[in-house]
Amino acid sequence: MKLWAKTVLALVVLLVAGGAWLLLSGDAETPNEGAAFPSRLTVLSAALSVRATSSVSFTAATSSMELFPGAIVRTDDTGRALIEAPGTSITVVGENTELTVAAGDAGRTALALHTGNLWSRIEKSLEQGEFYEIETQHAVAAVRGTSFGTNASAASTSILVTENSVDVIQKNPETGERLPNTLETVEAGSKATVSFTDGIIIEPLSPEDTSSEWFGFNNPDFAEPPAEIDTEFAMPPAEPDISPPPPLTLIQVNPSAAVLGEEDNIVLTGSGFTDVTEVFVGSQSIAEFFIPQDSTLYFDARLLNSAGTFDVSVVNAAGVRATLSDALSVAEPSPERESAGANGSEPTGTVAYPQGQQ
Repeated sequence: MKLWAKTVLALVVLLVAGGAWLLLSGDAETPNEGAAFPSRLTVLSAALSVRATSSVSFTAATSSMELFPGAIVRTDDTGRALIEAPGTSITVVGENTELTVAAGDAGRTALALHTGNLWSRIEKSLEQGEFYEIETQHAVAAVRGTSFGTNASAASTSILVTENSVDVIQKNPETGERLPNTLETVEAGSKATVSFTDGIIIEPLSPEDTSSEWFGFNNPDFAEPPAEIDTEFAMPPAEPDISPPPPLTLIQVNPSAAVLGEEDNIVLTGSGFTDVTEVFVGSQSIAEFFIPQDSTLYFDARLLNSAGTFDVSVVNAAGVRATLSDALSVAEPSPERESAGANGSEPTGTVAYPQGQQ
C-alpha cells in the first residue's frame, strides 16, 4: 500500500478555540522529540500489523502494545484498533488503514494518516501548548477538544464533525504555504471534502454518511438534527422506533492471560455494553473501564489484584449479567520482573481513561 502522492492539495483543519490561529499560521510550538511518551495500541479485531520504531519489518499485533514515534500501524480489511494517546485522546483505527505515529509527548500527539479511516475523540479542552494532530496527504487536523472522523484517499480528504466545530484552511500544494482568506468553519453535523479540483466543499452530513457502519460504530448515540417542516403540507409523524436494544452478551476476552502489575488492556467483546455499569473478574469489581461502542469494553490489567483463573462478568443497569467462565488467567509476576521493577530498570507507564465507569 504505497499511499503518498507527489502533488496533492493540502489543507489545515483546526478546532475553533483560543489560540487557534497560532496552529493555522504555523507558529505553534512543535513537539519535543526527545521527550516521547508511548501511546497504547489496543486490538479490537484481528488482521493488523505494526512496524516498531526500531524495526524494518511488520509483525502481527494480537493484544495491546506501546507505540513510540515512528511506529507504523497497518490494518487489513477486517482489522480495527484503538490508540490511546498520553493525554486524553482516543483514536479508532478503521479497516484498510495505514498510519504513522509521528510524535508523542505529554499532551501532544501527531498521527500521519496515509490512507483509510480514523475517528478521533478528544475528551477535554487541551491546555495551552497541548494539541492533537492528524496529517494526511491532503490535510492537517489540529484540534483542542472535539469528535471528528478523517478519511484519506488519493483523490481527497473528508472531515466529518459531530461535536463542536473545526476550521479548515487551504494550503498551496507546491510550497506548503497556508493560503490567506481561505478559512472555512465546519460546524457539528457537517462535512468538509477537499480535492485538488474543487477545493473545500462544506455540506451537511448526509444519510449516506450517518448510516454507514463506520459512522455508527463511532457515534452510537448520534442524533440527526430535526429537519425543517412545511406545516401546510406536514405529514403525520412517523411511528417511533421501539425495537428492543441488543441483548447483553459476553463472547470473548482478549487476551485471555495477564500478569499482575503488568500494563495491558483486557478487551471484552459482545453486545449490549452501552448500559453496562459493573465489570467483574471473579469476585473483584473493576473500578475503571471504557466502552468505545456497544460491542467492545476494555480495562487496564493493572487493576487486577489477585492471581488465578477467573470468570469474567458484565452487569447492566437492569441487573442483567453475562458471564464467560474461566475466561481470564492471571499470573504472579516472575522474580526477575519484580527485581527489575524494584531496581527501576523497567519503567511503568500510565493510561488515562477519559471515561471511567463503575
